[in-house]
Amino acid sequence: MKEEDLFFGVDPDRVDKKIFEEDHLGNMTVKNRLIRSATLESLADEEGKLSDEIMEVYRELARGGVGTIITGFTAVNGEDPALPLSMKLDRDEMIDEYRKLTDEVHSFDCRIISQLAANQYVKDGKQLDIDELDSEDIQQIIDDFAEAARRADEAGFDGIELHAAHGYLLSRFCSPYYNHRSDDFGGASYKRSRILAEILDAIKEKAPGLTLLAKINFYDGVEGGVTISDALTTVMTLEEHGLDGLDISGAHPSRTDFDVPSEEGYFKDYSLSVKSISDMPVILTGGNRSIESMETILNDENADFIALARPLIREPQLPNLWKEDRNYRAQCVSCNGCYKTPGHRCVFNK
Repeated sequence: MKEEDLFFGVDPDRVDKKIFEEDHLGNMTVKNRLIRSATLESLADEEGKLSDEIMEVYRELARGGVGTIITGFTAVNGEDPALPLSMKLDRDEMIDEYRKLTDEVHSFDCRIISQLAANQYVKDGKQLDIDELDSEDIQQIIDDFAEAARRADEAGFDGIELHAAHGYLLSRFCSPYYNHRSDDFGGASYKRSRILAEILDAIKEKAPGLTLLAKINFYDGVEGGVTISDALTTVMTLEEHGLDGLDISGAHPSRTDFDVPSEEGYFKDYSLSVKSISDMPVILTGGNRSIESMETILNDENADFIALARPLIREPQLPNLWKEDRNYRAQCVSCNGCYKTPGHRCVFNK
C-alpha cells in the first residue's frame, strides 16, 4: 500500500466493483449491475394490455444484455387517468397477460421489475389530491398498490418499484409543497412518507418473495418542495420497513445540459448522502454514458447499480457492446427527442 493512500484514507482491503459481475439485489441474483431505468413507452392498449410492439421493446432490451429491467409506469387503479397507453395491473385478468412478458424476459437470463404507480386518485368521478383524501381513500390507495404487487408476483415479476418521484401521487404525499395534511400522513417528513411504509408492509404480507424498490425525489424543482433532509428521512423510514433498494431521482431527471464525461451520473452526490445513513443498495441513474465513468461512480460515489434509460432507447444492445469493448461510448446525445415520438423511439434510429 502506498503512503499517499494511507493519507487519503484508502481502504487497503477494498475490492472494486465491476459493471459486468454478478450481484444480489433483494431476493434477486442479477448477472450484472446494469438496470434499465423505468421508461414510459405508451404502447399498451386502452385497457393496459400488452401489444406486440411493447413485447418487442422488452425482448430487445433483454436480448441486449442488461441485467435487470424496470418496466415503465404501470397503473395500480383502472380509474386513474394515468399516462396515455400505460400498462396496468389493476385486475386479476391481467396476470396471464403479463406472465407472457416475464417469461420472455427471463428467457434471456434477465430479471424484471414492475414499476407500480398512481397519477391521480379518483372517487365518484372526481379527482382528489392529497389534502382532500379521507382515511378510507388512503387505505384504498394502499390496497391498490398491495393488490397490484400481488398480481405482479403471480405474473412472474421478480420485484416491484414504487414510483414515488416526478410529481406522481406518492411523490406528492412526500412533498411539503403538495401535502398540507395535519393527520398522521402530513406534517413532519416521516409522516409524509408514512403511506410508502404502509404500502411496503401491505406488499410484504401479500407477496413476501418480491424484491422491493422505490424511486424517490431528492428535490421537486419547486420552492418549498422536498429537501435532502426530507428525502433522507424517507430513506430511513423505507429501510426500517424492508425496502431492498433505492432508486435516486429528482425533478427534471432527463437533463440535456450536462457535460460528458465529467457530469455523468448527475445524481451521484445524493448517493453519497444516502450511504452516510444507510446500507441499503443504491441505484443511480442520470446521464450514465461510459463504463469508465460508471465504474468510478460505483466505487467512489458508493452506488451499487447503474440505471440507464435514454441510451437504451437508442441502443438496446448497448450492454453487449460494452461487454465486447469497455471503451465503447453510448451513442445517445441526450437530446430528449425520443420523448416526442410515438412509443418513445430514438429519432436517430430508422
